Amino acid sequence: MLTLGVPAGSCSGYPPPRARVETYETPSTVVVEAVLSPQPGPPPGQACAGVGLVIEAQVRLRRPLGTRVVLDVRSGLPLPDSVQGG
Repeated sequence: MLTLGVPAGSCSGYPPPRARVETYETPSTVVVEAVLSPQPGPPPGQACAGVGLVIEAQVRLRRPLGTRVVLDVRSGLPLPDSVQGG
């Protein structure tokens, strides 16, 4: 199981958005993409606090992560352990 911290904003809706993770696995890497499902936001004319959130999302890998590198699909860069929840 791989746990990711997905950045979101409190203005993305209430309750906070849900996150799911898409993965592509190779013997040396796990490529991840977090997809947020926004919830209905505040009613029109109501203010929203601009607070950053981290939404936890888990994905079951086909095999243990081990020494494989976790890459972000958009940037192609490795994710820091803190984002991976490790």
